[in-house]
Amino acid sequence: MRDSTITLTKPIAAVQAAACEEGRTRLGLVSQLPPGAEIEVCGDGLTDRTVKVCWKNQFYFVFCQDLDTMRNAVAPVSRLAV
Repeated sequence: MRDSTITLTKPIAAVQAAACEEGRTRLGLVSQLPPGAEIEVCGDGLTDRTVKVCWKNQFYFVFCQDLDTMRNAVAPVSRLAV
């Protein structure tokens, strides 16, 4: 899943990730990324159940399950197009 781009088909919860002065990541606000947002999966999450994504030059942590649900929903359409 890492280093892939996903277009969201529904809103998903996301936690902002911001750099601290010590070079560590601190957690920011809980947000919703909107449907139609093109997010780039770009790093490891806080746990094995999350991944780091980038949207509009801002980093967030999101649940893998939310992204997997979207991939499964569009998978049949992708197979028809091949």
